[in-house]
Amino acid sequence: MSGNEIKIPSKGLKLFLQSLPSKSYYQIIGFGSNFKAYDKIPKEYSQENILQSIKIIDSLNADLGGTDIYSPLKYVYDFI
Repeated sequence: MSGNEIKIPSKGLKLFLQSLPSKSYYQIIGFGSNFKAYDKIPKEYSQENILQSIKIIDSLNADLGGTDIYSPLKYVYDFI
């Protein structure tokens, strides 16, 4: 995925973030052959945090290789 192809999932992610209920926590994690957490801990929903996250989403590139979803999901569930 690159160029225009990454724009469609990015739009969906932004819409999802803006639809979260207040007092929610979220974390943006990119994944491919490896994964990258864009924050060390989940963020609480706030207008300021959403705006910061949208900047991150706007800068995303499809540059993490394949599609290994297990590692990032394990990372997320280790927080719980």
